[in-house]
This record gives sequence, structure tokens and C-alpha cells, in this order.
Amino acid sequence: MLEGVDLNASILEIGPLDRPLAVGPNVRYADHLLREDLLKKYAADSNVKLDRIPHVHYIIRSLDDYRAIPARFEIVIASHVIEHAPDFVGWINALLGLLHADGKLILAIPDRRYSLDVLRRESELSEALEAYVEERSRPNFRQVFDHVAGISDVSTMALWAGTANPTRMHSLDVAYALARTVIETGAYHDVHCWVFTFDSFLSMIEVLNALGVLHVKIVRAFAPICGANEFLVTFGA
Repeated sequence: MLEGVDLNASILEIGPLDRPLAVGPNVRYADHLLREDLLKKYAADSNVKLDRIPHVHYIIRSLDDYRAIPARFEIVIASHVIEHAPDFVGWINALLGLLHADGKLILAIPDRRYSLDVLRRESELSEALEAYVEERSRPNFRQVFDHVAGISDVSTMALWAGTANPTRMHSLDVAYALARTVIETGAYHDVHCWVFTFDSFLSMIEVLNALGVLHVKIVRAFAPICGANEFLVTFGA
């Protein structure tokens, strides 16, 4: 993901939690909470190494928070973040706005075929456009329901080997009850709002560019390698 990246460049990494990819003198981090609040939130989570959570320079809870960042960067990095964005088109546009004229946006994106989304259908263009024109700021009923009802307990290596037997982690009753809270209380549920494969994502970007809702060029793209659950895409404005 960082091949060819100058770590002395001005870099913004989105949502690193305890696994920042970029470390350097000019790296800045953005997350949904300050470091001290992340330490409290994940204090009992054995999967999170608290001492590796970096200082958070920018709190991000909406697209407007991205737009309010005064700095501009040569590189913006986001690993496994885009699938959580309620409106991923608006999210890409917001990140492009943080780049210098020749800047790069580097994304790592889970591929449905090798991830917990393996039993879910791929997201459709109409859904992406609907979220964009709505300027959706939080996952809606459908996004929450589809995620909870569809995610599987499955091994990436087993999927690559063809030996996986994915099983859904939650019942439809659980998914429906949780999704209803979106309507009844306005709750924000952090879910995979979008489901892609390498090919479906690149095809959707091509159409979004043609429609004029995005204006990006694909600088490079790498399909998932054996054993990995993600593909990599670098955009230039």
C-alpha cells in the first residue's frame, strides 16, 4: 500500500486506530474520537493494542469535518474505511478536497469474495447515487439490516482455499430489530454500508466519473493477492 510513498511527505491517514500504516514527521491522523477517548472506548478490547493508538489530530464525524480541515496533503490514506462511509461518493470527494493538485488518495478496500461479506450481494450503482443525492450522513435502515443479516463468520484463508463454509452470524430477527433503531432513535450503527469486489468497484468508479459525480483518475489498482481480503486503489484528482 505504501510502495513508492515518501513518508516525509505531508500525509493524512484516516481511522488508523492501533494500526497506523504511515509513520513520519509530517503524518497526521484523523479518527472519530481523540486518543484519550479511544483508549477508554477500547480499554476492555483485547484485540486493540492501546499503546499503539497514535495522537489524533482531527476528529471526523461527518463529511463537513473533513471539509473543515485547514491543511492540504500530498497523500491521504484510508485502509478499510470506505465501506463504512454512508455516502462513499461524497466521502471520496471530501478527501480529494484535502489533496494538493498533484496529490494521491490511497485506499485499501475489502473484497466481498474473501471477507465477512462473502454471502452479501455487491452494491449497486443506484444505491451509491441515492446515498450521494441524499447526502447521507449515517447508515440507513437498509444498510444496517443488510450488514447485520449478511455478515459471516468465515476465514479468509479458507475462502481462498475453497474450503470455507460461511455461516451468517446473526438471525433476521436480530438484524430487523437493530435496523429499526435507526428509525426509532436515530442511532448510528457502524456497519459495512458498501460491498465491492475489485472489478465491481472499478466499474462503478468508471460510471460515476462518466456521470460527473466523481472526477478521479485511477493511478494504479491491485487486485487481492492470495491470502488477503482487500484490494488497493490509488486515485489522483
